[in-house]
Amino acid sequence: GQFTNTTKGRNVVLLDRFFAAIDVVSDANGNPVCRSSLDPSAIPPTTIFGIPDFDPGFYTFTPGDGQCRPANIWGGPNSISQDAVDFITTTTIDELRLEQTVLSGLLAGDFGNWFTLPAGPVSFAAGIEYRRETSRLNRDNVDLGILPAGSPFGEGTLISDVSGNGSLGFNALSQFFNSSGNFDVTDVFLELSVPILANLPLAQELTLDGAYRYADYSTVGGAETWKLGLLWTPIEDISFRGTISQAIRAPNIDELFRPDNPAFFRPIDPCDAAEIGNAPDPALRAANCQAGGNGLPALPGTYTDPLSARFPGVAGGNVNLSEERADTVTLGLVFTPRFVQGFNFTLDYWNVQIEDGIGFVTAQQIVNGCYDASDFPNSGFCSLFTRETDATSPQFGGFRFLRQSFVNFASIEAKGYDFAANYSFSWRDYDFRMGVSGTRQEQLDFFNNPLDPTDVNPALEELRRPIWAGNANVGVTRGDLSLGWNTQYVGRQALGGVEIETIDTLFGEAGWAPEMYIHNFNASYSLSDAVRFYGGVNNIFDEFPYVTERAWPTGPRGRFFFVGVEASF
Repeated sequence: GQFTNTTKGRNVVLLDRFFAAIDVVSDANGNPVCRSSLDPSAIPPTTIFGIPDFDPGFYTFTPGDGQCRPANIWGGPNSISQDAVDFITTTTIDELRLEQTVLSGLLAGDFGNWFTLPAGPVSFAAGIEYRRETSRLNRDNVDLGILPAGSPFGEGTLISDVSGNGSLGFNALSQFFNSSGNFDVTDVFLELSVPILANLPLAQELTLDGAYRYADYSTVGGAETWKLGLLWTPIEDISFRGTISQAIRAPNIDELFRPDNPAFFRPIDPCDAAEIGNAPDPALRAANCQAGGNGLPALPGTYTDPLSARFPGVAGGNVNLSEERADTVTLGLVFTPRFVQGFNFTLDYWNVQIEDGIGFVTAQQIVNGCYDASDFPNSGFCSLFTRETDATSPQFGGFRFLRQSFVNFASIEAKGYDFAANYSFSWRDYDFRMGVSGTRQEQLDFFNNPLDPTDVNPALEELRRPIWAGNANVGVTRGDLSLGWNTQYVGRQALGGVEIETIDTLFGEAGWAPEMYIHNFNASYSLSDAVRFYGGVNNIFDEFPYVTERAWPTGPRGRFFFVGVEASF
C-alpha cells in the first residue's frame, strides 16, 4: 500500500523580503518606498537582538527590480497592504510518501492426527511474515534554501553557498534537506493452545496458551517476544484468566527517519544565577557554567539569561534507536451467569513496565543534562545546543540553537483496571441492548530523567490521563429501524502544560479541567438488504474542548449532525 500526504504552508515569510519591506524611506514625492528600491546596495538591518537569526542580504529578489513593496507593521490590523503581503510571503508544498509491502504465510490446525490429550488435541498456529516500509519527504525549495528566478545569485543556487543562511523562511539559519528511509523485518511465530482439563468438577476448562515470536529487523537486529496464558473455568458461569508476557516495540519509520523540522524552544537557562541553587549539585553546575568549553562560552557567576523570546532549532528522528521492551501481567475474570441470559461482565487488572522507552528528551533536560554532568563539556547533551559567543552582543550567552531527537532513555510503570458489562434482551418485537465499559488507572509514572533513572515523574491526572474514563450505550432495534445513544465520560484532569506535582501550589483549582460527559445519538433504517440510511447527532449538548486544547476531549466543531446512505450492488 501507499500513503501520500501533501502539506501546503500558506503565507510563509521570506525573511530577506520581510526585512527589505520594513526598511522604508520616502521617495522624492514623499511616498513610502523600500530603501532598496532607491539604493540597491543598502542592505536592510535586522534586529539588535538577532531574533530571528539571519545573515542579511538580498537573496530571493534583485533589489531595484521593482518588486519590493513597503510594509507598515506599526499601523495595527490590516495596515500591511495586499501588495506587500504578496511580496513578503509565498506558499510552500511538502510531500510525504509512505509505502508498505507485506508478504505472509500461516499454517493452523491441531495435532489430533498424531496425539490427543485427555482434554482434547493441542492446537497450533505458525507462520512467517516479511514487511518492508519506506518513506520519503520532498521539501519545498523554501525549506531547501534553493533560490528562485529573479535572485541576484541565479535560479537554483543554494542560499547556503552564498550566505550563512540555510533556508529562505523565518528559521533562516536552519538548513533542511529532502529525506528518505526504509527498513524491513522478517517474523516467524508459533502459538500453542494446550487443553489440560475439561468437563470435570471445578474444571469445565483449564487451558494453557503459549506464544513465541522472533523478529529480525534491518535496523535493530533480532528481537524476541513471548506470552504465557492460563484460562480456568470452574463452572460455566465464570472464568478466570491470566497472562504474563514480554513484548517489544521496534522504532517506527517516523522515529527513525523523521526529517529535521523547524522547532522553537524556551528552556530555563540552568546557568542563570537564580537557577544555580536548583541544581542537584549547585557547585558542579556553577563550575561548569563558568568554565565553558567545546564551543560553549564561559559565563560569569552573575550571568542572567538575556533572552526574552524563544530560539530556533530542529527536531527529528534518530537512526540509532533500539527497541522498547515491556513486561506485562494481566489477571481477570469473565462472568456470564446462566440465570441472566444475555448478560456478561469482564474485569481485568493490568500491570505494565516498559524499559528503554522511546521519546523526546526535552529541551530542559538537554541543557540541564549538559551543565549538571560530571564530564562537562564532553557530555553528549552539550553538543546538542549552541550559545551566543560574541561578548559584545546584548544576547551574549543566550541560547541560539538546539537539536532535539528521539532517544532510548525512558521507562514507564503503569497499572489499572478495565471493566465491561453488556446486557441484551428482547421484548415483543423489540431487541434492546445496553453496555458500559471503562478504565480506572491506578498508576502512571514516567522515569525520563537521563541523569537519574530513579527520578519519577508522575503523570496520572495530567492532560489526557484521567483516573476514570469510560463509555455507556443503550440501543433498541425493531425490524429495520435501529436507534442508539452513546455517552463518553472522562474524569477530572490537569489542563495542558500543568504538571500534577505543582498544580496545587502554582494553580489551585484553576489548573484543573472538570470531568466531562459527551453524548451522541444515532439512527439507521435498512430499506433493503442493499440499502441502509443512517444519521445522528454527535456532541448533542455542544460541549467545548478544554481551554488549553483544540480538540480534547471533544472536537472544535461542537454539536455535529450527520446523515448518509450505504448501498451495495
